[in-house]
Amino acid sequence: MSAETIKEIEEKIQNNMALDHGKKSELLELMGNLKLELEQLQKTDSPKARAIADLAGASMQKAFEALAVVDVTSENPLKELETSVEEFEVSHPRLVRVINRICIMLSSIGI
Repeated sequence: MSAETIKEIEEKIQNNMALDHGKKSELLELMGNLKLELEQLQKTDSPKARAIADLAGASMQKAFEALAVVDVTSENPLKELETSVEEFEVSHPRLVRVINRICIMLSSIGI
C-alpha cells in the first residue's frame, strides 16, 4: 500500500463525521498496523501485497460510501478482502489479524 493511499484513507477517517472519536482512533491505529504488515509482505511477495492493499483501499472507500447511503446494494468488498488474505494466516499471521480487525470494526459500525 503506497504511503499516498494510506494518507488518503487516514484523511477520510479523520474527516468522516459519522465516526466517533474512539472509532476514528482505532481505525487510524489499524491503518498504521496494516501499513507495517504490508511493508513486510512487500519484501517477500510484492504482487500479493499490492493486491491486498488495493482491496483494503476499495473496502475503505465502500465503507465510507456506505456511511452516506442507507441502502447499499453493491457487492461486499470487505468479504472479498477477508477471503483474499485467508491464505496468509500461517505465513503472515499479524497481517491477517490487522485485516480481520479492520473488517470486524467496519462491520460493527454497520458497514
